[in-house]
Amino acid sequence: MGVSIEDFLAHPSVIALPDTGPCLVAACTRRRKATRGSYCSAHEQRWHAKRRNAHDTDTDERVWWLTATASKEPGKVSLRGLPPLVVAQVLYGVRERIKSGRKLDDFQLTALCSELRRQRVASIADADTTGLNVAYRGLMNSFAGYLRRGTLNPETERTKDVWDLAAFG
Repeated sequence: MGVSIEDFLAHPSVIALPDTGPCLVAACTRRRKATRGSYCSAHEQRWHAKRRNAHDTDTDERVWWLTATASKEPGKVSLRGLPPLVVAQVLYGVRERIKSGRKLDDFQLTALCSELRRQRVASIADADTTGLNVAYRGLMNSFAGYLRRGTLNPETERTKDVWDLAAFG
């Protein structure tokens, strides 16, 4: 066109496109594909695939917004869409697990957060581990254990018939 980039950008008819807004999936950090759309490209494809699946009877879109998993990004875990208490509990669980020298991969933590989001729990203690594979059930139980032990104190523990010795140091 024979116009420098500076002249092009300074031209009055050159304006930015409107923001498309966030993807409606609670766990997603991406932008919508189009201003009139509801989802980023990945979630739009997942939603259409879910609706086409004749065996999937759970197609309430508003529930799906709340429970769908985030798009995977290496090294990142989405805590979006989880209640604030659950976010705090997950962060505490991560801290305690690492402090104890145990390994924790981003894919394990992503799966844990996705399961908590899917179950729509108010607390990790409310999570149902039935049906989870052994590794994820163990991770969920260890996080619940860290939380339980974090609230122990000798005064309340000594009145019980069975003591959790973690309360005594």
